[in-house]
Amino acid sequence: MDNLKVQASQYWNGLSSRERQLVFVGGIALIIWLVFFGVMRPVMEAEHDARAQLSSSQSQLAEVEAIAGEILALRDAGVTSTGGAADQPLDTLISRSAALEKITLKGINQQNNSLLVRVEKTPFIKLMSWFRALETLGLSVDSLQVLRTDKPGVVEVQQLRISRMGDQR
Repeated sequence: MDNLKVQASQYWNGLSSRERQLVFVGGIALIIWLVFFGVMRPVMEAEHDARAQLSSSQSQLAEVEAIAGEILALRDAGVTSTGGAADQPLDTLISRSAALEKITLKGINQQNNSLLVRVEKTPFIKLMSWFRALETLGLSVDSLQVLRTDKPGVVEVQQLRISRMGDQR
């Protein structure tokens, strides 16, 4: 370490005053560049990304609140079924409504008067839209287990219990 200091001192003393000024100014410019591109720029990019994610989350929240309001209004109005849906098998209603919402189902299993459904990774807002469609068909989401994914706003439904309104157990 001492040897390095000696070499640096000899190099510095060997430079003319003009060269010393140039090296000094260049060193300061290098430090400023490193601070900006090594610290400030990543911080500014992270802030920008966080603001974009916040905006996206706020719009998703507004949509979810609107959907929840519609569901509660339908429930309060006593909507239990739309023409013909009560006559169709539960698995058919679920499969068709999922296909209409472009939701991929992993599996459907019968359990008593309800079905246990597993769903591929899907945007949360699309899942809420599907739940609203199920409510209009006279179906009820009795329980839901979701897993968080790496992508913001996307969930994987591990287990979803759906039954006809009035048949919950």
